[in-house]
Amino acid sequence: MTHSMLAPTSLADGHGPQWAAAVADLVDRAGAAFDPAVQGCLTVMDLEPWRRADAWWLRNRLEPLAHAKVSQRAVRYVPCVGPGPKPAEAQAQALADAWSAGAPPVTLDWPAHKAAPHCAHSGHAWVPDGPVLILAGELAQRLPQDLMLAHHGEIKLWAGEPGAQAWQAVDATRHSPWVTQSVLGYAQGLPSAMFSLPLGYWRFLEKAVAWAAHGVLVLSRAPGWSSLADFREDAATRADVSAEIPPVNFHWLAQQAPRLGASAHAVHAGRSDAVQLLGAGLDSGNNMLALLTDPLRSALQSSRADRARAVRTLANQGDLSAALAVLESSGHDPALLRAAWDALAHSAVIASPALSAQLGAWLDRVTANTP
Repeated sequence: MTHSMLAPTSLADGHGPQWAAAVADLVDRAGAAFDPAVQGCLTVMDLEPWRRADAWWLRNRLEPLAHAKVSQRAVRYVPCVGPGPKPAEAQAQALADAWSAGAPPVTLDWPAHKAAPHCAHSGHAWVPDGPVLILAGELAQRLPQDLMLAHHGEIKLWAGEPGAQAWQAVDATRHSPWVTQSVLGYAQGLPSAMFSLPLGYWRFLEKAVAWAAHGVLVLSRAPGWSSLADFREDAATRADVSAEIPPVNFHWLAQQAPRLGASAHAVHAGRSDAVQLLGAGLDSGNNMLALLTDPLRSALQSSRADRARAVRTLANQGDLSAALAVLESSGHDPALLRAAWDALAHSAVIASPALSAQLGAWLDRVTANTP
């Protein structure tokens, strides 16, 4: 297989070949997940087409499948500059090339003020002839989020002019009653909790579901909370929540998805990287989401043995901070702790007081409810 895009020289702008292979598997499965009566092309819309490494790996994995017609649908890859600011490092990046197998290629733009994407060359609105898989990446974090504080049953919003922001009462004209009601449960059992509400991304999802009349899947991968447990852990430990780039509240999105006639499934729960697949118009109903996300789960989760080996290696090299980062990214995993304990204990003896305290705090969290 040959095509014009050069192979990437590094993976700095992508998640690597294993993730691309999993997305290609998802695309192949998605071809059969929608109404078979709709014979149109499966459009894979990439809202981060400046991630050329990801696009290159995906094409290498997906194009042979598409030409073999394993999915029984034509497939087109559509680069689309969507709403929200591009990351600073992507401003000068060229976009990935559009390509297709069995359908005309197209490149799109989707500004925030438009209800539907437009062809980048003609400027005309573009309507898909079949189902759509949107690779949203970190769009949920790049679009506006509302930072809220729930304090003793009262909700306040971080708002105001730059440099003069403060906690203010929620404006009823800006937030629908269901929005404010939906967040009250987060603070139950906690005197105070701070959280983000991805309303910019929610408005994009509303438009995407309405536009993709033959069905849509939206795959997101960004720092955030994919479960209530993730959120509660941050709130209880007073983890820093940045007003500039808060974590994405994917759990809230999943709760509200039925309002769009959709459902959402968390593929991977983790404070550093939350992955969510939202689907509407699937032929087999909501249970299809779990089947579709199987390849993504395996691509994201390394084995405990691999993680334990990494922790032991880093600890033996004296880099306790990096070893702790691996431990914390693994969540509640006492078995991992036991597998790496000998190296951790030795490293902790000679570590700085701050790192020793960090290890102690992590141990307290992991062993709190473990016999």
